[in-house]
Amino acid sequence: MAVMVTGWQIYLTYKSEMTALRDRFDQIEKSYIPSLKEAMWAVDEQRINVLLDGLAALPGIGSIILLDDIGTRWQRNNTSGNQAADSRSFTLQYHIGNDQYLLGELQVTLMDDAIYQSLKPKRSLSVSPPVYHYWLPLLFCCIYSVMPLAGIWKTWRVMRQHSTVTT
Repeated sequence: MAVMVTGWQIYLTYKSEMTALRDRFDQIEKSYIPSLKEAMWAVDEQRINVLLDGLAALPGIGSIILLDDIGTRWQRNNTSGNQAADSRSFTLQYHIGNDQYLLGELQVTLMDDAIYQSLKPKRSLSVSPPVYHYWLPLLFCCIYSVMPLAGIWKTWRVMRQHSTVTT
């Protein structure tokens, strides 16, 4: 029973953490991409580096590679030894009126180390001693109080069948 509860808790935590990790892409797209486009359009390398450092500091970010339209490459890596959970590329285009200018591409890889960190405390919380101290005795009391009722029910049914047979 405890193993099933623990497994279920780990599964639910994993699903919720994976969803939160994938939501990081939306956060990057809404918060970082517009500023990064502006910095690339203005050719402000200091601002580009600050934005990439901020991106790399977000939880779950594994690597960031920014390639501009002339081949300049910026890269940030967080080496954790864990596997990549997901990856996405963002095309960076700057719009002026109806004109579009290709600035480059941002590749973001999310790592699963944040998920494993959140699962570690959950394993120790699986079935705590209060469950053993309060719920299990209550469960046994319920079972043992129902069992005699089943015996009474069976006796009553036998007596009822016996009385119908004799009348």
